[in-house]
Amino acid sequence: MYSVLHDYLVDYHLWPPGQVEALRILQHHAIRHFEITANQFTKEKNQLLDCGQLSPTFRKIGTQFPTQVISKGKPNPKKLKELTDILHERAQLLRPQPMGEAGEKYCRALFERLKYNGFPIHTVTQRYALGYERVDGSSTRKDLRFWYRDRKGKEYQVLVENRNRNEYTYPTNGKYFAKLIDSAMHAKAQPVLMASYLPERSLTFCEAIGIAVYVYGRQFLNSRIAKHVKQLYPNNLHKEMFQFVYLKQPFANGIDRRSIRDLEIIGDRSWIEDAHTQWLRMKPWISDITKGLVDGDIRTVDALLDAHA
Repeated sequence: MYSVLHDYLVDYHLWPPGQVEALRILQHHAIRHFEITANQFTKEKNQLLDCGQLSPTFRKIGTQFPTQVISKGKPNPKKLKELTDILHERAQLLRPQPMGEAGEKYCRALFERLKYNGFPIHTVTQRYALGYERVDGSSTRKDLRFWYRDRKGKEYQVLVENRNRNEYTYPTNGKYFAKLIDSAMHAKAQPVLMASYLPERSLTFCEAIGIAVYVYGRQFLNSRIAKHVKQLYPNNLHKEMFQFVYLKQPFANGIDRRSIRDLEIIGDRSWIEDAHTQWLRMKPWISDITKGLVDGDIRTVDALLDAHA
């Protein structure tokens, strides 16, 4: 695997010498096409930097952390400026708040479509009320919620956290998962996490604790910026990375084949019900697990999961 990744980084993507590439775009390609983790990519990339086969350059892009640009040898100044300009434009278009809104509207549309097709849910959060929610529930905006009736006739609330703002992967973050768990406990709801991308460790954790998970494999953007985004991504890469959403009515112009797949998978009722069974089983230890996540005590969290999951 590492020899393939070495060839990809050194020979294929960074040839000829002086060519520059943004690290986050390189990583996106590698994770998707070589089926590796972000950690594996970073390890190989750092080895190539340490031995001098790749050279790092940092550029401050908007309000984001400095973006790492890598090249083979000294970067070509003209190409570096062109890439920096593109990254600045990309940062203006792909801002977190509008991306979060597009993801929320698309996610709600999926469940509304399932409801229309007979999926047993009701009292779905209104579209205008979607947004960021505090753990104590005091915010006027809410994460997506609905009431679900399982195949045994039991009814319970489902709280959906939709994560659309990360470009290619979602980092395992203890405090984030602690907040998601606290929100679900406060609302007395079954937690669901729907994300653009998730690393294997996050998937394993969610399965162990009883958080239902769905990974889209792409991000959602407002269709109004489609033309501008397409110009920033060569070789039709935008088709793989994004799906453009008409915010007022996401499926007004028909359903994308990827949306059909989303509906088929989350329309399988075991997706929520199996997670709910595990969630109820883990409740006696959830407070200890949450404390371990907040404290960064992953050893204790893993021990609890191994003992009870």
